[in-house]
Amino acid sequence: DGTLVRESEPGFPFDSPAVRVNAIFTDSRRNLWIGSVDQGVSTIYHYKDRFNEDNALRSELSGKSVTALAVDHDANMWISTLMDGMYVYSQETMALTHFDWVRQDYKRWNRDMCVNSMLVDSHGDIWQVGTDSSVRKVRLENGRQVIDGSWSVFLAMSIAESQDGTIWVGTASKFLYYMRPGETGFTQLKAFDGFTFIPGLVPYGEDQLL
Repeated sequence: DGTLVRESEPGFPFDSPAVRVNAIFTDSRRNLWIGSVDQGVSTIYHYKDRFNEDNALRSELSGKSVTALAVDHDANMWISTLMDGMYVYSQETMALTHFDWVRQDYKRWNRDMCVNSMLVDSHGDIWQVGTDSSVRKVRLENGRQVIDGSWSVFLAMSIAESQDGTIWVGTASKFLYYMRPGETGFTQLKAFDGFTFIPGLVPYGEDQLL
């Protein structure tokens, strides 16, 4: 009914994990994935009343800060961490693959870069927003992350897709950037007056963004 309920209020649907939440994602099976600071990933399964069914996943991510979560069309959960690269967890086989950042678009690998936002679009393409002001379109091939496209978007922070297939990028500024279907580059759009941040984007209705 559109009502917001805090975790401490009656009617909240589950006991929230005692972590600082960095990222949250609901997959197609209605499972809720929560990425945290220094505590890896917690999973609230739609059909179970407990967290983290897979002990191997919990153990591997223990003590790691998760910055972004997304599930691709092959039921792979992409898990970005602050200091430990990217993990891909198969929800079908429970296999966990780890790889460091692939820097095909730079001569030197930047160990300080991490992905702080991800999107799987309506075509199944995987988009990543990096802390190095990069936006990348990637895919998984033979256990490796392959970069199909890379763009420089100054101070990029967040990413979303609107219903018409346009890719939107929020930044640590008053500007949004967008790429319409069929285009090959991002266009700048002033969204606010004065200084602000756009750390999150959520499609709302047919032609609006929150």
